[in-house]
Amino acid sequence: MTSSPAEELWKDSHSSSTLYCRPIQFSAIKENTTLVLSEENRTKDLISKLCSHTTVKMGFRIQYPTICFLQCPGQMHVPPVFETCQERGTDHKVISQERKNEIQAQFKSKMGLIVDKPLERQMAVILQDDYLQNAHQSLEMTGID
Repeated sequence: MTSSPAEELWKDSHSSSTLYCRPIQFSAIKENTTLVLSEENRTKDLISKLCSHTTVKMGFRIQYPTICFLQCPGQMHVPPVFETCQERGTDHKVISQERKNEIQAQFKSKMGLIVDKPLERQMAVILQDDYLQNAHQSLEMTGID
């Protein structure tokens, strides 16, 4: 398509070239550690060529994994006072529930946060400011050193 002989807007230089008409090459290679490492390095190189490697390494932002990491102590089950792995018997369950309620009450009174059972795949952005600014106090309330 040309508007005038002097001005050429578009021309298909390789209309039937083997570069564009050949089939995709597949390689049948047995997977091993060297192949996996080379593919990982190749992917990292492609990412670093496309955009900043540090921003994509842990997701789109570094802030997201940091918030999720610091939310864990507030959302995870607080270990009970007794040394067993499971809550067996009603007395152990009562002790565990009392401790959980006590920690929830401390979060509500000291920081104004309501810590309840987290929903699956939910990131509570509300916790971001209060929890990150008072991280030491939050860890102290849960008993994590």
